[in-house]
Amino acid sequence: MEDKYKNRGRISKGIAPEIVKYISAPIAEADFRHSFDTYLTINRAHVLMLAKQGIISRDTAKKILLATREIAKDRTVPDFIANPRLEDLYTTLERNLIRITGLEVGGQQHTARSRNDLGACALRMDARKSFLRICRFYNKLRRTMLDYARGSFDAVFSGYTHMQPSEPITFAHYLSGVLSGIERDYERYAHSWKSININPLGGCSMGSTSFPIDRLYTSELLGFDGPVQNSLDCTASRDYALEAVSTLAEGADTLSRLAFDLYVWATPEYGYVEVDDSCAVCSSIMPQKKNAFTLEHIK
Repeated sequence: MEDKYKNRGRISKGIAPEIVKYISAPIAEADFRHSFDTYLTINRAHVLMLAKQGIISRDTAKKILLATREIAKDRTVPDFIANPRLEDLYTTLERNLIRITGLEVGGQQHTARSRNDLGACALRMDARKSFLRICRFYNKLRRTMLDYARGSFDAVFSGYTHMQPSEPITFAHYLSGVLSGIERDYERYAHSWKSININPLGGCSMGSTSFPIDRLYTSELLGFDGPVQNSLDCTASRDYALEAVSTLAEGADTLSRLAFDLYVWATPEYGYVEVDDSCAVCSSIMPQKKNAFTLEHIK
């Protein structure tokens, strides 16, 4: 089996051990842990599309999909340093597919596709998972703060400006103010979904393909709102990730504002709030202290 992969295209030498150790192996191992299921999902959708379009036969598609089911059972991360010919997650999965089905069948999975648009698609799908998980965290925080606000209508204390007591407010009023900021943060973050959830599959290496692929169909199967319109943009764009991270940075400013207020109010001098023991640490030499280290890290 290895002889079939000895030379690939123009490359006739094995990759340098230093490159494997410090670049390709760490990337491959990370991709294997984070994107194993994602790659298999994309493979299934692509094969179904190829069969739908008559680019490959239904029998070939069936054999590939059954083999993919077998591949999904083994999640062992290969030793990419000891086996540099495995190269990355894509080639490892392809080798396993060909090992099960043979080259004539397994080799057809990659028809009308490049590692470029495959990788770009996986990145967007993985970003989408993280996006939705962070949305859940955001909304859990908002619900928690609303619950506290509803129970704090009569919690009156002095509001401060310039670190001086100014006007009486309630804790509910304070939390409502922070929630207004978090709502704006969430709206900015939610808007980045529009940039994330578009399908680059079909861009191939950069110039698309002459095969009669159906990008709307793969978009539907993979849960995208639609395809990226330009094939160059399919493989070159990463602005969606920057957009999401930028809005998270803006959201962090609001969280820092909240954490700083609570941090100050948890001091004995203010005594407005007390941090739960599960969210505090004691001094190494002063047992009377209760350090609000969770708020320190947030702010």
